[in-house]
Amino acid sequence: MPKNKRKRATRSNPVRIELENGYQVWNLTAGFRRTLQPIAAAFSVSVEEFLRLYSRAELPGQEMRQPNLERLPIPAGFALNAGNNPDLTARIARAAAFSGRTVQALAWDAVSGFVTCCEDDMIFDPRRPGAPVGDEVAFGKFLLESRRWPVVTKAAA
Repeated sequence: MPKNKRKRATRSNPVRIELENGYQVWNLTAGFRRTLQPIAAAFSVSVEEFLRLYSRAELPGQEMRQPNLERLPIPAGFALNAGNNPDLTARIARAAAFSGRTVQALAWDAVSGFVTCCEDDMIFDPRRPGAPVGDEVAFGKFLLESRRWPVVTKAAA
């Protein structure tokens, strides 16, 4: 294989984070470090400290998770404007009828579900409330191992 076509080897650099009821092992490769660096900088901590805080769900300034939008009623006045495309309008109406919902309910489910999904993936900048500074979806491929065991509580006497 020619030199310029060789795949660069990714060096493994496992970092173990102890949790209250288990541990996580992250592969802190150079690529993962580049992903984490700007996010860690927003928290004014090292990459390793960011991983510790993130793994333990101790990141400061994270918004309290709001109720999933799809569990809330459709807001008054919410409507779908599919434009002047009769084929698109017909497809949406067909999907709504197939799923047993109105076009308004189908559109609300789609929009609210996507918003909830995006919010679940956001890491918020602790200095600017509501401003995302990172996307945790990219982290998944760097988690090598995660173990959690049940927390044992003392039975009431």
